[in-house]
Amino acid sequence: MEYKLLKIGTDAEIFWKNSVGDPVPSIGLLPGTKYEPTTITSLGNGFTIHEDNVMPEFGIPPATTPEEFSENISKMLGWLEDFGLSRELQTDISPAKFFLPSQLAHPQAQEFGCDPDWCVWTRKVNKVDMFSPIVKQLRTAAAHIHVSFTVDGHPPEVIEAEPLVQMLDLAFLPFLFINNEEDMIRRQLYGKAGAYRYKEYSETIKGIEYRVLSNIWIRHPKLTMFVFNQIRWVFDTISAFSDLIPNLSKNLQQSIDKKDLTTAKRLIREYGVPLPAGVTLNV
Repeated sequence: MEYKLLKIGTDAEIFWKNSVGDPVPSIGLLPGTKYEPTTITSLGNGFTIHEDNVMPEFGIPPATTPEEFSENISKMLGWLEDFGLSRELQTDISPAKFFLPSQLAHPQAQEFGCDPDWCVWTRKVNKVDMFSPIVKQLRTAAAHIHVSFTVDGHPPEVIEAEPLVQMLDLAFLPFLFINNEEDMIRRQLYGKAGAYRYKEYSETIKGIEYRVLSNIWIRHPKLTMFVFNQIRWVFDTISAFSDLIPNLSKNLQQSIDKKDLTTAKRLIREYGVPLPAGVTLNV
């Protein structure tokens, strides 16, 4: 099968913090809702903002080049920085934050997600334990990746999307070696290996929302462009690797969910996974 990349976008969550670094809930600060985001007209169509639980969440227009992708993210982060400064708040791009229980008393702070995501390896819905004691204070943030594509010239079916998600688990193993302690806290609730949603963006455009990564990759333009190029690498190699990847299910889940860096390093080297500039495979 021939996989062809169309466009890449993201919806990303961050946190607010005050002058002493304590997290501040976003409730009531931003316009828009998860179901009806507000367009930032000063930036153009496709730049959106809303609140998700206690976090600001933004969306960008899907891009066709790494430069466009990175620039779109930078524009939204700049908008949020300016918005926060006017309220004596700063943006905090972190995967996980602990709030005081009193800060999470609002009903919006108890809303988690809108639709379930799936595990590509088990083909089961990922379930979050809302009764876990950690939920009383922990909130997590991610930057989900949206990828539209075709398979043999037509929009992909679910079964055709699965190899792409599996390959993305392999492609993004290098992020296990980048400031991952907070991300492992996040994975107590969200972001296990193979987490995704099949997406129908229109009648003719379909793809996937990859939900494994935290938001750390939006911290720097070099990482945002790396993410785009890593997806390109997946499309360049999927035909060669797709038959092999299902056999790596346990290894990839162990690497991502348990932070098994030894196994991750072996897979990166064996499959020639590109690394971000400055990242070394130290275990």
